Amino acid sequence: MINWISNNKEWLFGGIGVTIILFIINFFIPKNKKAKNIININNNNNIGKLEENKKSPKRDLGERKKLINILFIDDDTNFKVVKILIKSGWVNTKIKKDIYSLDDRLVKDSHICFVDIQGVANDLFPKDQGLGLAGALKDRYPEKKIIVYSSQRTGDRFHELLKKVDATLSKDADPYEFENLVDNFSKEIFD
Repeated sequence: MINWISNNKEWLFGGIGVTIILFIINFFIPKNKKAKNIININNNNNIGKLEENKKSPKRDLGERKKLINILFIDDDTNFKVVKILIKSGWVNTKIKKDIYSLDDRLVKDSHICFVDIQGVANDLFPKDQGLGLAGALKDRYPEKKIIVYSSQRTGDRFHELLKKVDATLSKDADPYEFENLVDNFSKEIFD
């Protein structure tokens, strides 16, 4: 046998010989064992990558802009930041004058909620208004990013509900600050 291999090594290790050997191996090794070996080889080469992909796929800014649902709850439905976000590519940005239920469809579908402290949720939270709404939304939907904002410069800056929300902004902050928050929170949601 060894003499035959040494006499025929050019043919045996050439294209035709390798093809015949692979055919014989493929014919005699059960398919399940081959599949397991291939899977094990791939898993050994990509150990960290598989676990990373299980968490959630990383998304670039363009994808996030299309996927993130942003809701503003504000009695001023002409709030300019909403239009600016939409023009910047955050296409799923909506504004609602008020909500009367924490199970409102727009609230449920949103990833990021901006809540004006004044003039909203008077029926649900007559004492704390928008701040009470923001706290209740964070309790009901802890995975959502809740941001409160207000044009009022005075008030209880140590209110316990301010500790629940993810961020606070002045209503007259630069639109860039609103968009920066959306960008940062969208990374947390999808990365």
